[in-house]
Amino acid sequence: MGTSITTRSRFAVNVAGPPSVDERGGLITDAAGRRAGRTSVMFLIAGIVVVLDQIIKAIVVYSMRMGVSTDILGSVVRLTRTQNSGAAFGLFKDGRIAFIIVSAAASIAIILFRREIAKMRQWERASFGLILGGAVGNLIDRIRVGSVVDFLDIGIDSLRWPAFNVADSAITVGVTILAFHLIFLAHPHPESAPEDNRES
Repeated sequence: MGTSITTRSRFAVNVAGPPSVDERGGLITDAAGRRAGRTSVMFLIAGIVVVLDQIIKAIVVYSMRMGVSTDILGSVVRLTRTQNSGAAFGLFKDGRIAFIIVSAAASIAIILFRREIAKMRQWERASFGLILGGAVGNLIDRIRVGSVVDFLDIGIDSLRWPAFNVADSAITVGVTILAFHLIFLAHPHPESAPEDNRES
């Protein structure tokens, strides 16, 4: 009887596969591994947003003069290089220090609460990645040159939305997705395993 139980136990271990090991040889629990995998996707999305945002801004600065517009879809969608010292979409101008603090605090908060974010749904985690990437993208501009490069110009004739950039778009999309999920899809998260909730 004891031999049978031992055999089944060994079989279960073999099916589950060898335990994960960290760089110092310590074991990583399945729950911790799942959380790390979920947050890694969030950080990957944030990284893509930052890189894309900075590359496009560099191209705009290199190839366009300040205030000059280039039509993309007639005058409805065009590129217009501007500098913004305020928040997204040109709001609250001349608040560089305040927005550096707010952007840095938001970014740090998302990183510190990554364990809780890992328990959320896939699209909620993705939304935090977009928000983090957008915040860091604009934070780099504010620290480096004191203002944010905006270039996306949408509107009809003189009725135009304030110019914005990739980082602003990522933040807006991320906040919209997060708000939609929290308001309309507020129910227990099926992706959270029982052992995840027991982890401290």
